[in-house]
Amino acid sequence: SINMLACIVCAIWIFWKRHNDLVRVSQPFFLNLVLFGCVISSSSIIPLAQQSEGQGPVPACFVFPWLYCIGFSVTFGTLFAKIKRVYTLFKASAHAERVVVTKMQTFIDI
Repeated sequence: SINMLACIVCAIWIFWKRHNDLVRVSQPFFLNLVLFGCVISSSSIIPLAQQSEGQGPVPACFVFPWLYCIGFSVTFGTLFAKIKRVYTLFKASAHAERVVVTKMQTFIDI
């Protein structure tokens, strides 16, 4: 719950400072997407608190890997998409070309 609270505080800070130049350049949509992935990964702990009701498979045991893997994929997919965006911009600047990478083009890479 501490991790989820930290993610909520960060999301509020991003919303509050969304007009700041540094936050705008960092693309608040993708910052929030990283936080969302962290929340999903952190929520994978919740099903582990469920106790088994006897013999047989426990559904919570099946949910844990899915939540963790989806959260991990969202978090690192977003980071890799942002890295690819920066790489594209620097590659174009080496050839003195102007390139515009939109939010949707970056989102498709995720």
